[in-house]
Amino acid sequence: MQKKAKKAKQHSRKDTASVWSVLIGFFCAFLLSRIRLHSLHAPLALALLLACQLTDTESLGVLGGILVGAVVNREPMWHTIAVGSAYWAILRILPLVRVQIKRSHQFILFAALGVVSLPVNAVYGFGELLYGTASIAIALLASPLFVRQLKSIRSMHAERVFSLSEQAIFACFLGCLLLALKDVTFFGWSLSIMLLTFGTMVAVTVRGVYGVAAAALWTGSIVLYAGAEPSLIGSVTFAALLGSMLYTRGRPFVFLAFVLSGVLFEAYAETDALAMNVQNLLSGALFYFLLPRKWLDRLSDLVSVERQTEAMRTGTIRSIEQNAAEKISEMGDLLKDFSSMYAPPSVEDDAIVRWTVEAALTVCQSCDKRSICWQDAGRMQKTVLRLAKSADAGKRVTTVDPIFPTCPRFADLCGSVVLSYQQALARDAVFEQARQQSAFANKQFLGVGDALMQRGEQLKGAEREQADHRKRVEERLLSLGVQMLSFDWIDTQDNRMFRVVLKRPLHRKREEIATEIERACGFRLRTVRVSVERQAVTFEFEQDAKMHASMRVGRTEEQNAVSGDATGECRLSNGRVCFALSDGMGRGASARAESEAAIRLLFRLYRAGMERELIYDTVNRMLMAHNETETYATLDAVSIDLNTGEAEILKYGAPPSFLLRNGGITPIDGEALPCGILAQAKPSIIRIRLQADDRLVFCTDGVQDVLPDGAEQTLKRLEGSKTPLHTTLLKIAQSRKGTDDMTVMVIHVA
Repeated sequence: MQKKAKKAKQHSRKDTASVWSVLIGFFCAFLLSRIRLHSLHAPLALALLLACQLTDTESLGVLGGILVGAVVNREPMWHTIAVGSAYWAILRILPLVRVQIKRSHQFILFAALGVVSLPVNAVYGFGELLYGTASIAIALLASPLFVRQLKSIRSMHAERVFSLSEQAIFACFLGCLLLALKDVTFFGWSLSIMLLTFGTMVAVTVRGVYGVAAAALWTGSIVLYAGAEPSLIGSVTFAALLGSMLYTRGRPFVFLAFVLSGVLFEAYAETDALAMNVQNLLSGALFYFLLPRKWLDRLSDLVSVERQTEAMRTGTIRSIEQNAAEKISEMGDLLKDFSSMYAPPSVEDDAIVRWTVEAALTVCQSCDKRSICWQDAGRMQKTVLRLAKSADAGKRVTTVDPIFPTCPRFADLCGSVVLSYQQALARDAVFEQARQQSAFANKQFLGVGDALMQRGEQLKGAEREQADHRKRVEERLLSLGVQMLSFDWIDTQDNRMFRVVLKRPLHRKREEIATEIERACGFRLRTVRVSVERQAVTFEFEQDAKMHASMRVGRTEEQNAVSGDATGECRLSNGRVCFALSDGMGRGASARAESEAAIRLLFRLYRAGMERELIYDTVNRMLMAHNETETYATLDAVSIDLNTGEAEILKYGAPPSFLLRNGGITPIDGEALPCGILAQAKPSIIRIRLQADDRLVFCTDGVQDVLPDGAEQTLKRLEGSKTPLHTTLLKIAQSRKGTDDMTVMVIHVA
């Protein structure tokens, strides 16, 4: 039942649309038939009929409008009636006899009918025959413009924007309708001039200075075709030009521009109906002020070239992002498949047991006492393994049960099993190293693949997320009476940037608009820039977190010396920030290179979106592989979520750090080896939740080793000091004449 009701509703809508199509076609054709060539021809009405046939648009109403308009004339336009009726009838008969006719053939048929029907004009003389020929030529030339116009109307939708050429065609068509109404006058009032003033006010409101061109076109055609005074061109064009400069202030200022123009050109003193007199201006202004604002906004959207450019730019960006998302996901999937090539190799058997036992059997196989020693094979295997382990450890070994006490080959047995035992250990060590390397490579490929696929999914969902945000923001702004022209964002490495373009004039304060946009987005925004143009106001925001974190650094600066310490800051999307302090082994440029390499690797992996555990393992291993010599670096790093306050502190061989909160000091310590010294080294991870006004203090060994009372006691004495903490702490350390590089990094959370 529901499906039947839905189908019936759809059919009802189609029938209603068909009726409206016939009525509008009849009205337009009737008006165009009033634009005559030498009183006996209506080429524009015929052009509309031809365009309807070429675009498969319902043409019955158009034919009716042509016939009624042709007969209403005192002298019926027989040539127009003959061409239009014959053309429409032939194109209806041909499908009945199953004859298909192409678009080009329809065009040729129309031209042929026009030529064949020319003798009808011979009744009125040779001159009328020439006018008939000109009428057919005008109809053929005008039909492509009407075809383009009909296609534009049929392709209208929510995101549709008319190009400049389409707008020019519509302006010409509206000008034709104004000419068709030129003789509708009443006591100094003219319907065409009233519509001219109304249309000009609308044109300058929705298109600004471009509306002046439309006003000049319409006014010029009325002057040339309808015989209006030339001063009409000056008065209307000047009013449109002045209105294009004032339309951003509101509709009353556009009306004021027409009043000033009329006073300047003395148009109100004229009694001619085809002039911008008081009657025509007031009636046009009445319809202009009664026009709903949302209709003006919709019309502005349809003809806004800026909006079209913005839509094309946004569409291009979305297409590129979607294509990139597909490629990134494919690459991630490929890397995950590629990781199977580096699956850890499996050891088929226990080489230590097998090789050691086989070595013992080789020595014992020719011994007469073999049956006694190997009577219990399992027990003998365990004894051989114990002998091998003891001999390998350098311990003195003797015969033990079940080995025969006076075994003549005991020395050979011990030497053989120890050698095999050591070879098996070396073989297992090689396998273990290969297994660890393969496992690391496998983990790396899987991690990178997961990160790429995750990024691809984020890009795929960005369009849907952006559409949801756009809808919420647009609804919020409409409730304030503000029209939004475009909304988009750009995800950078550091943050998410928002760009909102609003149409002028704005009827609310900018601060109120920014607040409503922030509420619609659902997270805090920081206004980066507001730029004002003639037709629009552009707001640029960046996503802002609930808290902020800043870094202050103090380090030793000696002349002609390079500090081996390095610090860094990395801003990530979604309100995360990372700070790092690294101390390379030794001093000078080589130590600085190691510390910078550790921080650089850490930040790159953070930006890549890899898992934390894999990041820390990769930093250690890649730094180890980067070093050609046995060098290393300590690493202190903290990753802070500025929306929740959750912090993760990483320590690779670094000295204790300190949390300063409300006058109290909490040490943060962790046992771990430095980066790049051992492949299996794991960092110490400490997780805490930060609050506003918290401070984190990180120091290198060069500072903490020379403080007389220790770092914690020194920080307690400095609590409440007005001087910057990083500067004061560094000066105290420098006063102790230490030889190592000194760096203090203080993170302040607000």
